[in-house]
Amino acid sequence: MEQVEGLAVRYQRRSPLLQHLVEMAGVLLAGRGGARLLRILQAPLSRTSVLFHLTRLPLPSAVTPRVLGVDDFALYSDVYGTLLVDADTRLPIEPWAGRDTEHLAAGAPRC
Repeated sequence: MEQVEGLAVRYQRRSPLLQHLVEMAGVLLAGRGGARLLRILQAPLSRTSVLFHLTRLPLPSAVTPRVLGVDDFALYSDVYGTLLVDADTRLPIEPWAGRDTEHLAAGAPRC
């Protein structure tokens, strides 16, 4: 049997276009919301199936932040944390181990 490019993929239950629709519903709405949208679009899937297809997607490549920000926060009365933030997108990058400025300055690269 010959495979038609873009129409069918070997060993798949969905066409590439329908698979893309399932993945985008998972990205935009996650489990229950994605399952509801797919039910409306006459492509019913369970919420766990939508989440399964979401976890199969490759993660986007990480870009190096242009401007790095530091945010301190308190969890409890005397438990504090430091978070490195991309200042352009305002998304967290990673938690920082210490709170000292010397510790942060020693780990930060110089320009």
